[in-house]
Amino acid sequence: MNFRRAAARVAVTQPALSQQIRELEEELDGVALFERDKRHVALTEAGRVLLDPAREALTRLDGAFAEVRRFGSAAARTLRLGYVEYMNLPFLAPALRRLSEASPEIVVEPNELHSAGVLAALAEKALDLGFAFLPVEHPDLAARGLIVGNWMLVLPEAHPLARREVVPVAALETERLVLWARHLNPPLYDSLLAAMSAGMAGAEPNVVYRTAQAHLGPSLVAEGIGLFVIASYILRELPPGLVSRPLAGFDNRLPLAAVWRGDGRTPAVRAFLDALDDVWDGKAGEPR
Repeated sequence: MNFRRAAARVAVTQPALSQQIRELEEELDGVALFERDKRHVALTEAGRVLLDPAREALTRLDGAFAEVRRFGSAAARTLRLGYVEYMNLPFLAPALRRLSEASPEIVVEPNELHSAGVLAALAEKALDLGFAFLPVEHPDLAARGLIVGNWMLVLPEAHPLARREVVPVAALETERLVLWARHLNPPLYDSLLAAMSAGMAGAEPNVVYRTAQAHLGPSLVAEGIGLFVIASYILRELPPGLVSRPLAGFDNRLPLAAVWRGDGRTPAVRAFLDALDDVWDGKAGEPR
């Protein structure tokens, strides 16, 4: 009940506070909220009616502001990451370890998405960063190349094709094959089968088993189920008795990149890219 002290409390001048009160009274069709003279200030009956709802409204508004701040802070600390776990990316675990060391407040939210799904989710702002095959031609997305792999054939070392340094895809026309489960990456699965079919003069590859577990592939080869077609960076060690050979006869390059929105380098995205730089040499495609 003192305009001078009230003005100081809300960090405005006393004339400015008085002006705001007058404007509020004018907005209320000229209803007076205060009785005041040089020595005395008191609420009118109308002022007392307005007081509690005004306090409640301001309290609710303060609470809403606090919730928005918490939401913004949580979003800044969350990294929505898109990739397929089956791919067993060699740089991912070291980068996540480095991120945890450097920025322990960042929470990684994994999303199981294939390359085309990653690009679509980034474009729709449903992801912060993901991994996709190059080229990335979306105008709003930025990419950093990480590794270039190729398609490999896992087969028993006693198999006749194991004597070759490179296996032409045409030589697989009569072979039983094991591939990854199509639902993990339908576009890549379909493009590989189409390329292999073209290399076999139109014959359809004889896929006898599809697995969602990369480590199961070599076991199936060892048991004689079929020969396993896999990206080179997914399986880096093979059990005794098995070997791998690169395939030829079609475009065999698999360039993989980290991709994010060009306008979406959030603190979490920057921290993860820094972590990648610390642990992985993108030009050499190997650990630092």
